[in-house]
Amino acid sequence: MHLDKWQNIKALVETKFGFDRYDKETFEIGENDKGQVVEGQREIIEFAGPMGKIRLEFDIKPVVLDKKVFNSARIGSDSKVAYIYSEDEKTYKMRVYKLEDETDDWAEINADNFLG
Repeated sequence: MHLDKWQNIKALVETKFGFDRYDKETFEIGENDKGQVVEGQREIIEFAGPMGKIRLEFDIKPVVLDKKVFNSARIGSDSKVAYIYSEDEKTYKMRVYKLEDETDDWAEINADNFLG
């Protein structure tokens, strides 16, 4: 999913149903190869639609360019994985959830749920 599509979906939902909740948050992805904390961004939208209460989450994260594995041949030593993240390239992911009436939990909606 591209950022333009997300903006269109957001506008459509706001026009048709309105937002019950709209939030932006940052979350920690991990550390890069220099030991700096890498963060992603998440937008959360909740609204009441024809299927019930729906939640959309849109994540923006930097692209992983490379993975370095550091290990030692010594007995008892740990191995460490360091990721190299892009400074300007981003990945986008949207997830859709539906509020289950019985359990009051959010259940993810995906293609498998529709195929039976």
